[in-house]
Amino acid sequence: MNSFLLRFSFAALAVAALGHASLHAGAPPPPTPDTIFGVFGKVNLLERTSLFGPLPTEYAVDILDEEGTGATVVIDFLAISTDDEFADSVTTRGNWIPSLSVSVLTPTGWNSSYSSTYGSFVTLFPGDSAVAVFEDPGPLNPIVESDDEAYEFFIGSTPSTHFIAANGGSIIDGSAIPEPTGAMLAGLGIFGLVLRRRR
Repeated sequence: MNSFLLRFSFAALAVAALGHASLHAGAPPPPTPDTIFGVFGKVNLLERTSLFGPLPTEYAVDILDEEGTGATVVIDFLAISTDDEFADSVTTRGNWIPSLSVSVLTPTGWNSSYSSTYGSFVTLFPGDSAVAVFEDPGPLNPIVESDDEAYEFFIGSTPSTHFIAANGGSIIDGSAIPEPTGAMLAGLGIFGLVLRRRR
């Protein structure tokens, strides 16, 4: 009797395991995130079709490992481009809000609110028609390396092409930040020499 019960138990477990495997075999794999690379190598933006989020496209910040450099990346401002100025945007990160309670900003809206701090729309988001802006107004809950890579930012439009991440009004990284040109650097060098001679 005991051997019958034992064999029956093993058979029931095998059937359950096969059913569980077949259930998961038919489920589509989670989408692989695309990466929008930051030009300074400090922050990337991960982007994928939303799995369970409130809007179709979801984003996570990826602060790159800077262990041993003594640098600590802290982000309290994130702007992600979109091709739809009427798209909705939402964040599930606590304390963060879409800036100015507006889902997305047009180039004119960005330039009037943020160009003096971060730069013009056309420089930072070339070829795009709008930008979703998220910020931590405190900041009470900035993104740091220990809690990044969580998909907490959502936009109701097709995938993005550009972003900037900032802290305290200074850009940390982004996908289309212009490097200082040789002429600009040379001009700064000459200006420094002139100042030095005057002293």
